[in-house]
Amino acid sequence: MKKLLRALSLAIAVFISVAMSPFSAYSASVSSQNDTTLQQLFDELETANDITSANNTALKIWNRWMSTSGDDATDELMERGVYFMQTGNLPLAEDVFSNIISSHGNYAEAWNKRATVRFMRGNWSGSEADIAEVLALEPKHFGAMSGLAMIRLHQGDYSTALSIYEKVLEIHPFSPDAITYIPKLKDMLKGTAL
Repeated sequence: MKKLLRALSLAIAVFISVAMSPFSAYSASVSSQNDTTLQQLFDELETANDITSANNTALKIWNRWMSTSGDDATDELMERGVYFMQTGNLPLAEDVFSNIISSHGNYAEAWNKRATVRFMRGNWSGSEADIAEVLALEPKHFGAMSGLAMIRLHQGDYSTALSIYEKVLEIHPFSPDAITYIPKLKDMLKGTAL
């Protein structure tokens, strides 16, 4: 259990660092549901043969999700929100992302950033609700799915966490979180009905 908690702490740090990675823009409608370039990148990711190519493709996907919208004011607000996250001003970061969501409700990455802030603040139900919005807009958002699995881990729902990580692995076969947690969760759940 200590190893699982240590690994969970590391995964949270990775989740937060990915969510706080710098970027300069947003895209209101970029989704694997309606963007052929993004769908091609997901096809590449799903068939990646090694971790290097998978990580390169995953980075391209993150960049695509956060591609330039031409809306400089929103770009600036997103950068400000990420800055507040990085400096630990979580209430202000949450307010910034909430304001973006109120005017750009179809911008999945704003929902994802707010989900991260809410997770960091211990508001798991709020984070989970935001993750649901992310996944409605971008069903293949492996970052949001990993966040949901972390919530389930914190809640002690190891069976559901395992299920989610297995879905993450279908999308991103070299997902560090999924690769780390799937064997640990399977060991923990041995002998119990999944």
